[in-house]
Amino acid sequence: MTQLTAWIAPFAGVALFILGLRQITAASMGRVAIRSFPTLRDRQGSGNARLRAGMRIASGGSAGAAASAVISFVDAGELPGPRSTQALAGVHLGSLLAAVLAASIGPAVSTLLPAFLMLLVALPARQYGAAGQSSRNDIITGTAFLLLGMDIAFHSGPELTQALPVNALPAFAISPVAAIAAGIAIAALFRSATGTTVLATALLATGMVPSTAAVLLALAGIPGAGIAFHLSTTRLSRRARVASMTFFLLGVLSGLFGLIAWGALNLVSAIPPVPGLVAVMLPVAAVFTGHVFSAVVALSAPALLHRLADRLVSEDPEASDTQSDADSLHLLKAPLPETLDANLAITRAALGNMAQTAYEMLMIVINISQLSDEADNAIERIIALRQANHTRGEQISSSLTRSAQLRCTNAQADEIRRQQQIAGELSLIGDDCYKASRMMVRSYRKNYTVHKQSADELFAYTSHILDFLRYISDTLGGRITPDDPTIAAEMEQNIDRQRDKLKKRARKALQKNPDADVKGELAFIDVVSYLEHVADRCNAIAELVR
Repeated sequence: MTQLTAWIAPFAGVALFILGLRQITAASMGRVAIRSFPTLRDRQGSGNARLRAGMRIASGGSAGAAASAVISFVDAGELPGPRSTQALAGVHLGSLLAAVLAASIGPAVSTLLPAFLMLLVALPARQYGAAGQSSRNDIITGTAFLLLGMDIAFHSGPELTQALPVNALPAFAISPVAAIAAGIAIAALFRSATGTTVLATALLATGMVPSTAAVLLALAGIPGAGIAFHLSTTRLSRRARVASMTFFLLGVLSGLFGLIAWGALNLVSAIPPVPGLVAVMLPVAAVFTGHVFSAVVALSAPALLHRLADRLVSEDPEASDTQSDADSLHLLKAPLPETLDANLAITRAALGNMAQTAYEMLMIVINISQLSDEADNAIERIIALRQANHTRGEQISSSLTRSAQLRCTNAQADEIRRQQQIAGELSLIGDDCYKASRMMVRSYRKNYTVHKQSADELFAYTSHILDFLRYISDTLGGRITPDDPTIAAEMEQNIDRQRDKLKKRARKALQKNPDADVKGELAFIDVVSYLEHVADRCNAIAELVR
C-alpha cells in the first residue's frame, strides 16, 4: 500500500461508515421518533425524560437526523422551544453511541468478515424478500457498510502499536489551530459530528496524528456539524430556527467543556501513560465529557439557552408571515438525507390531528342525536371542521407526493404510501359524519318518527364508533402503540353486530308495524350506514398503521 493510499484510507473508511449509518437511520428513525413523540409532547414530563427521549431518537443513527425530527416537532408547534433544549442535548449524547462502538471495536478486531457475511445475506434478501422486510434489509446493508468502513478506517493505515507513532503527517498539519479548523471543515462537509469523532479515533489509532490533535479534531467537529445543520433550517419558521440555533449552541458548549476537561487532564502530570488501545478512546472520551456537561446545563437552565438562541436568530418577516399560519404544514425544506424521516414524523403527527378533528365531528353527530334543537349550529360546525380536515389532508398529500420524488428507501416509500391512504380515509370520515348529520337534521325538520328504542340504540352504537376513532387518533398521535393487533378487529366485530341489530329492528318495524313512518325508518337506516362507513375506515386505518 502506498503512503498516499494509507493517508486517504481513514477518510474513505469514515465516509463509508457514515453512508452505512445513514442507511440504518433511514430504515429506523421514523419509528423511533414517532414512539418518542409522546414523551416530548408531555407537558408534565421531566427534563430527564426529554433528555432520554432525545438519546433514544439519536441512538439509532446520526445526530442530524435526530435533531431534524425534534426540530420538526418544534416547527409544527407540537413541542415548545424551551422544552426542546433537553431533547436536543439528549440527541448529542445519543449520537455518540456509534462512535463509542467504532472506537472500542474498530481498533481491536477486524470487522471485514462480518461485513462480507452481511453483504452476502443482504443481496438475496433484497432480491427475494417480501416488501414488508425492506426496512430490515436496509438495516442489514447499512450495518455491512458501517463495519466495512470501520475496517478500512482502522486497519488500512500504519499498524497500531503500543507506542502510537505520530510522525505520519507533517507538524503544520497537526498543529492545534489546524486540527480545530480541519475538524470544523470535515464535520461541515460530512454533516456528521459522529463521523468526525470516528475519523479522529482512526487517525489516532493508525498513528497519523498525536492524541492532542485527534481530540481537538473530534471536539471541533461538534459545532462544525451544527453549522451545516443550522443552514439547512433557514427556510423554516423562526421557532424552528431558534431550536436549530440551540442545537448549535449545545454543540459549542460540548466542544468548550471537552476542551477544558482535556486541558485539565494534561495539567495533571501524575497520570501514568495508558496502553495504546485505551488511548484510542481519548477523542470519544473528550466528546462524551463535553456532551455530559452541556446536558447538565440544558437540564438546569433550558430557558436561558433558549433565550440566548432566540437573540442570535435574526428576524425574517417574510418567513414568519408565510409560516406562522396555524393551518399550514411546516416541514424541513432542505433536501438532506435526514429531513425525509423528520418530515414523515411530522406528517404522521398531522394525521393524528386530522383524526382528532374527525373525533370532534363524530362527537357533534352524537350530540345531534340527543339534542336536536341545536342541529343548525352543529351542522355549521361540522362543515367548518370538514373543510379544515380536507385542507389538511390536501397539504399532507401534497407533501407526501413531493417526498416520494426524493431519494428514499423501501421503508420510507412504504410509509409514504400508507400515510397517503390514511389521509384519504380520514377525509372520507369527515364526509360520512357530514352526511349522517345532514340526514339527522332532515329527519328532525320533516318530523320523521322511528321506533322507540332508536335514540338509545343509536347513541350506544355511535359511542362504540367514537371509541374506535379515539383509538385511531391516539395511535396516529403517538399516545399509544398498537401492540395487540386484535383490538381493532374486536372493535370492528362489535360494531358490526350492533349495526346488524339496529338495521334488523328498523326493518322489523317497517314489516310488522302498520303505523311505522317509512321515511323515518329508512332515514334511520341511512344514518346507521353512514356511521358504519366511519367504523370501516377506522378499521382500514388500523390495518395501515400495523
